[in-house]
Amino acid sequence: MQNCRPQIVFVTPHYGRASGGVGVSAERIVRFLGEGHDVDVVVPDRLLALRQVNVRRIPAGKLHGVGGLTKDAGTLQFLTEYIVSKLPKASVVILFYIGREACAGTHAAKILQVPIVACGRGDDVDLLPFTEEGWRIIHLLSSANEVVAVSSEMAGKVRALNDSVQVSVIPNSTDPVLFPYQHDYSISEVQVIGLFGEIKRKKGLDLLLIACRDLSLPLYICGTLREESRKLLQGVCALSPETVELISEFPYTDSLPELIKRYYAVDIVCIPSYFEGMPNVLLEAMSCGKVVVAAAVGGCRDLIEDGVTGYLFDPEDSSSLTEAISRASSELPHRGEELRREARSKIEKVGHWQLEQRRYTDLLQRVLGADLCLIFGGYI
Repeated sequence: MQNCRPQIVFVTPHYGRASGGVGVSAERIVRFLGEGHDVDVVVPDRLLALRQVNVRRIPAGKLHGVGGLTKDAGTLQFLTEYIVSKLPKASVVILFYIGREACAGTHAAKILQVPIVACGRGDDVDLLPFTEEGWRIIHLLSSANEVVAVSSEMAGKVRALNDSVQVSVIPNSTDPVLFPYQHDYSISEVQVIGLFGEIKRKKGLDLLLIACRDLSLPLYICGTLREESRKLLQGVCALSPETVELISEFPYTDSLPELIKRYYAVDIVCIPSYFEGMPNVLLEAMSCGKVVVAAAVGGCRDLIEDGVTGYLFDPEDSSSLTEAISRASSELPHRGEELRREARSKIEKVGHWQLEQRRYTDLLQRVLGADLCLIFGGYI
């Protein structure tokens, strides 16, 4: 079969599970895009000096680590120069996260005269418009041939910034095989709450600490605490010593079996974020058959039907969160299996990786205006 797959340049600030949610999603989607063809991933490498580049093979193509800090204009200038000079055969540039790196990717695409796909992921659409760099997202949205949003809420925010842009909603996905349903689950004598991922300010740790204290429920924090979250936790424990006994910390792990073991160790996974894109934790937890209590924000609103596939609470409202956890906790003993199976079924229907892959394929066909020769493989 003749190879008619386009040459894809994929610009992202992070790549791989160790770099958080954006990195996890970037690696997954590059794997999709790389079926049958190479993809050139361009990502800042903060361990390299300006104008240094480290290129290595990855299953989907090549990973180009470009040195320098992207807060520096010189780094962005070199990033643009590198794409134009080293990847001139690009037929499309995908901007994964609409931040500083995306500015370089946009400029390079304009020079090369190729289409641009901008992918909103979360903080870029939620926070950037309200900073001194808000002009970036306005400029990038006006330059893109099509914009991808991970939730219906985010699509609305994108249209509010630019009502003429073409927006597609492509939610994050997971592999139900890699995150298997927990068949041997039995409710803990004292139900355990789990908080997963990179715990930064927006993740609502303050709300969850109040709820766990008021309900006297143990909390497993699984992942990485940002400095501001670490200080918050230390302050709460100093003021409320009884909270200390409720909290157990488990550091970040890149071991999938270990991560699944941690999901299996909790009864309820909580996502108390102030705002969200489409959390990978939400998809992974529901795939494992965990009951999720989440703020009614972003992709949580798309995947969770309150009382059916999980529980929703009013964002930034500690009493609403406490009530939702209490409700989930009281219904687990007699509705647990029903809730867990509904959560798993939702992922199999709308959160499966094959659906996300198909949507990105359709997107590229629209943007490039041609049929693509694709041979689909697996998730890994």
